Amino acid sequence: MLAKDLSYFAAIAEKGSLAKAALSLNVSQPALTKCVRRLETQLQVKLFNRTPDGVSLTAIGRAFHQRIQTLGTGLEEALREVRDLRLGISGDVHVGITPSIPNGILSGAYDRFARASPGGRVMVVSQTLPSLLPELIAGNLDFIVGPRPVAERKGIEYEELFTDVMQLFVGKDHPLAQSRKPMTPEELLKYPWLLPTGGADNYVRAWVEAVFRAHKLPAPKPVIEVQLMEHAFILVCGSRLLALGGRRKILEAEKLFPLKGVSLAPLPDAMGCGITSRRDAYVSPAAVKLKDAFRSVAARLA
Repeated sequence: MLAKDLSYFAAIAEKGSLAKAALSLNVSQPALTKCVRRLETQLQVKLFNRTPDGVSLTAIGRAFHQRIQTLGTGLEEALREVRDLRLGISGDVHVGITPSIPNGILSGAYDRFARASPGGRVMVVSQTLPSLLPELIAGNLDFIVGPRPVAERKGIEYEELFTDVMQLFVGKDHPLAQSRKPMTPEELLKYPWLLPTGGADNYVRAWVEAVFRAHKLPAPKPVIEVQLMEHAFILVCGSRLLALGGRRKILEAEKLFPLKGVSLAPLPDAMGCGITSRRDAYVSPAAVKLKDAFRSVAARLA
């Protein structure tokens, strides 16, 4: 039984139509028809009934589909492991990078990976942590480099690589850009805020909520929400917006944008960043090399 047949079967079951499944998979409808015949011949059962609108699963087909969904990630990982054993340390690594990670860390890690794993490729997805976690859990990412997850999740583990300092940043013409005194939460509420998307599951949003709650104040409601830090840097320039980020990332941005970091002292400002991955999941040789590369680059920050 081919893994491809199982994925085709799952697509047909979910779409309820050979035509729709063929379109989503970018294959021909006859190829899917042959797939169904192969499976039904091997299993010696009927998996689908034809309907006026397409196809529907038989009772046995539904049970088989549920089992396929349960085995999905494990099956894919087993096939990937066999492929990786054949290829050695070369191969693809799918990594999620949150906007808070400085570009220098990413480029430094890739440089080390490229030298340690010739022929390897890194596929980067850059989004906030709440958007990346479901992809990690589904097995679409090998690991994530970003802040510590706000809440513990079953089957997910976190390894801290370095700590950063949470800092406000504003445009150079902002009233706070020239201020030398520490800002109080009450004063910060006077300005419009830009925050990352993701609600309370996002580290920055959770930090803001906690700080203002500790001072018995309502958390600021953002007038703008963004996924990428680069968008935040552009929007803050020349405006009265306040935004938050890691000091290392802001130092990079100050060289490219008319921005200024503003100290949050005496407010708590430590932010841990590291590797989030699935506990007990298969880790390819290439993914091991990339993790080691991030560890090496992060160790120089200590």
